[in-house]
This record gives sequence, structure tokens and C-alpha cells, in this order.
Amino acid sequence: MTREASESVENRRHKADAPANDALQTYRLDQQQPNRLLGNGFNLPIKDSLDIPNIWKINGNRSDSFKDNQDTRPEKASKSGQEHVVTNSDTLWRIAKDSLNAGGESASNTQIAKRIQSIIKANSEEHPRLARNPHSLAPGMKLHVPEQDGHQESAKASRRSQRAELPERRERDNSEDQRRPKERQRAGRDKPADDSSETANEGDGGKLAKAMKKFGHDLADAAIRIAERLGTIGDCAKGPRLTFKGIGFELPPAIATVQGRMLKESGLFHEVPRDEVRPGDYGVRDWSHRVAKRHGVNKGDSFIVTAVSADGALRGANDHTFNVPEDGGRYRNLRFMRPTPEFYWRYGGNI
Repeated sequence: MTREASESVENRRHKADAPANDALQTYRLDQQQPNRLLGNGFNLPIKDSLDIPNIWKINGNRSDSFKDNQDTRPEKASKSGQEHVVTNSDTLWRIAKDSLNAGGESASNTQIAKRIQSIIKANSEEHPRLARNPHSLAPGMKLHVPEQDGHQESAKASRRSQRAELPERRERDNSEDQRRPKERQRAGRDKPADDSSETANEGDGGKLAKAMKKFGHDLADAAIRIAERLGTIGDCAKGPRLTFKGIGFELPPAIATVQGRMLKESGLFHEVPRDEVRPGDYGVRDWSHRVAKRHGVNKGDSFIVTAVSADGALRGANDHTFNVPEDGGRYRNLRFMRPTPEFYWRYGGNI
């Protein structure tokens, strides 16, 4: 080796002993295993040294050389939202509800159903079983809970779009009103009670709403079977209690008014208007003041709706099957409650 070459090697070795912030940094070859750096098929010299890019400075900041040659491959978009670790008492319904209520506002059932679908989609890679079985949560499972449900345009953009469409929409509506006033009025009057608007608003193609309607009919059939087996009159709360028990929802023996209060406080039922009642809904009411005073207690009346006729008349089942009379005389304060999607997810598969 010439003197100049020897000095060059010595200078490079000196630089390797004291790291610098230069764009090139000296790397000493391993004379024992010279091929380890690049693998088989690439013969490296057994001595001397190589200059390689100095990716990091001593203080941990990237060098200017690296900035010029940094990797431009697209990175995965970071997920917006929060991580949730599943506990024993968690359900998808509860997780979605808590995430929506975190802002201080109460979420509707439709909003919760949309958030559930977003959670399932956001975790489809890590937990594909959730799409097939929402009950497949296990303690310790980590879920990503998105902040928003699907693509949503900004409020300002939405308002601008609505203002732009308003004149055209008014003109179209006025034209239709002039062309078909009778048909439009009749369609409004004859709108069926079992409307599909609930299905359209669920955000999942209506699958949840359809499944819950079918669950209601199954629950009504189970109530009829229980009532026919009991065949008695006198303990109206017994039939619904045994019906719920058959699918795993346990209630202690209680009078009808207390049973209705327990269902409401469970958080698994929500009240529905009289004109929206359908099979599977739970009905409860009080005795009149006169009857309650005579017996010294307000036992009331409870049942599960089994059928709704075209004119709105109801049939129900408790410890016997019967036509549900309207309020008046013996009864007052008739109200109805429907199982929530969380109730369906917990017990719907047990019928």
C-alpha cells in the first residue's frame, strides 16, 4: 500500500473513532466475515473501509443529506378516535353509546347503531369475527373507536348545498303539489304503522331494524306459548317474566307496576308511542284510583303485545291471551316499552 493510501485509510479510521455530523460516515469492514453486510453473492474487500450515508446526527436529529434522500413512500393514515380495552361488562352497544355521550349530549338509538357499524368496520382487520358475531367481545380485547361514522361533509358545506338546492326543490315540490294533490294527501294518510323509515336510518342497510322486528315477532310467539301453558287469570306479570326468563333475562317476581319500573330502569328498554306499537313490545299500566284504593295497592297490568290489527286494536299475552282494552274503567296510564338493540344482542339469539 502506498504512503498516500495508508494515510487516507488512517484518516478514515480516525474519523470512525469520533462520530461526526458529516453526510458520509466511515464503516469498518469485518475482516473475519466480510460478506455479512450484503449477504451471499457480493464479495466485499477484506480490509479498508466504506463510506455510507450518515443517517442520524449525534444529537438525534436527521442530517441534511438524509432529508434530501428520505423515503417518500406513503405512510398509513393515522386513525382518528380512541382505543378501548374491553371489560367483562362491555357490549358494542355500551361502548358506542359511551363514545357518543362523551361530548355531554345524549345519543339516539340510530346514532348508536351507526357508531357500532363504524367500530366493526374500523376493527375488521384485527377482529374480523365482530362482523359475524357482535357478541364475540372478550375481556382484554383492544378496539379502535372512531370519532366519526363514515364520510360526513362539514356543516358549512352541507348548509351551502342545501341553500343551493332549495329553489329547485321548491319548484319541484310545487309542481308535484299541483299535479297530484290528492295522491300526495292520500299517501300521507295511508302511511303504514310499520314504516321502513326506521330501517333506512339505521346506517347498516336496515339489517338491524329488520332483525329486531323479527325478534319482536319471535318474542310475541314465545309469550303466547307461555300464556297458553299457564292458562290462568290473576298474575298478569307472570307471563312476561317467564317469557323473558326463557331467553336468559331474569326478573324477580313482582307486581305489574313494579315489573314495568324494573324494565325501564334496566336501560334495556325504551318507551314508544301508542301508534308505533308492534308485536314484541311490552305494555304496562296502572289500576284506576278507585280500584287501587279498594285493594290498598296499585298492582296494575302488564303484557307483551302479540298482534296489531289494521284499525290499531291490540292483542296481548301475560298469564293468558286477550284483546288489550284501552284505558278507562279499571285501568289508566297505558304505556309501551320496546327492547333496545343491546337487549337484542344479549338475548336475541336465545329464542
